[in-house]
Amino acid sequence: MVSKLLAKLSLSRKNWAYQLSAEKWERDWTSRWHTGIDDAREEGFAQGISQGERKRALEDAQRLLALHVLTNEQIAQTVALSLEEVQALSLKMES
Repeated sequence: MVSKLLAKLSLSRKNWAYQLSAEKWERDWTSRWHTGIDDAREEGFAQGISQGERKRALEDAQRLLALHVLTNEQIAQTVALSLEEVQALSLKMES
């Protein structure tokens, strides 16, 4: 580490400025790359949660439809699906 520091200090001003610029670019690029990976991971996680919630709502709606106790409107409100989605699911289960 000391030898690197001495080497930097011995560079001409132009070379020293170039070296600092190159090191800054490398740090910035590495930071952006890691940030991109973190952002992609968070986005993927959020999509997975959303898909899981939707799948669960559809499964719950199917179970409620099979009981023949609630109306489609009540099921839609209970599982947070649209009435159209519940009606389509009902028709699919009937066929």
